[in-house]
Amino acid sequence: DMSKHLYHFTVPRYADMSPATSQAAAAIKYMDEKGIAAHVVYPNVIGFGGQALMNIFPDDEALRLWHVQTYNDALLDLQRESNGRLLGQAALPLWNIEQSVAEVERIRKLGLTGIAMSSKPQDFGQPRLLDPVWDRFWETCQDLNVPVNFHIGSGSFVGEIEKFWHPDRRGWFEDGTLNGPICIFTAISNFLGNMQDIMNLILTGMLEKYPKLRFVSVESGCGWAPFVIQCMEHQWREMLAPAQRAQFKRTPKEMFMDQIYMTLYLEDHNCIDAYINYFGADNLLFETDFPHPTSMYPHPTSDYKSVRDYADSILRNHSDETKAKVLYKNAEKLYGVKLGA
Repeated sequence: DMSKHLYHFTVPRYADMSPATSQAAAAIKYMDEKGIAAHVVYPNVIGFGGQALMNIFPDDEALRLWHVQTYNDALLDLQRESNGRLLGQAALPLWNIEQSVAEVERIRKLGLTGIAMSSKPQDFGQPRLLDPVWDRFWETCQDLNVPVNFHIGSGSFVGEIEKFWHPDRRGWFEDGTLNGPICIFTAISNFLGNMQDIMNLILTGMLEKYPKLRFVSVESGCGWAPFVIQCMEHQWREMLAPAQRAQFKRTPKEMFMDQIYMTLYLEDHNCIDAYINYFGADNLLFETDFPHPTSMYPHPTSDYKSVRDYADSILRNHSDETKAKVLYKNAEKLYGVKLGA
């Protein structure tokens, strides 16, 4: 049964879940039914950036590393069983930067196509990503052409929930149903977290330091990006002294278009039109969010008969070439696969 369990975070037992959420053969069968060539797979239970692994076995670093490598080996099995159509993004031992470098090298040699990275290691007692201790890590990702995926919610939620005004801050109730208002608040706050990540990548000079690195903002939507980048362009002109400006070869918009990929999600054609009209279509990826409760499957909303209907609707004002870029060509280029028609 592929029907959504609306208003719930999850269902209590694996037996109640579709096999397509965890098993390669069932996932491929479902993808074939929906006309989907490939699916990029991100961590979930271990944290969207794999960060939850930092908190297990605090006194046994070797055992924690084993968990990371075993997870990544399982991703490789998933990729092989699906004939390269399920593309798992590797987790990293973020508590040890040298081990993280080694794991990037290992997973790339094995054939995995990217990494799921926490954008906020400082939330877990590690240096911020701009700290020089990370230099070799970024150099390795750049040299090996490894896309870095910043999924929303890859940091700590400590303190974030306190920003909600209502005193009832439970995520879900005893019967398993979601506490809708706060869940909506935290979900959209996570989008804003990725907005800050993009500003950090640009304004700290990190993209200039590693001009071939490519970052993906995952499950964050894209409609807000034109506004944010336009604001940065304006403030760039107003606030950046000539000596600071001389440290950059490109403007915020240029850096964004060169190195940052966005995932469209939930939005209607008005948001997509604004994005493509401002940036073009070369750094935009189509996301379904399957199998989360807010995913585009089996259909986005009652307004659309299927996810294909949704894709046609949001790209209604663009050429076949642009549609192909957004729906599969950009992803093929980014992750180094060839699956599109």
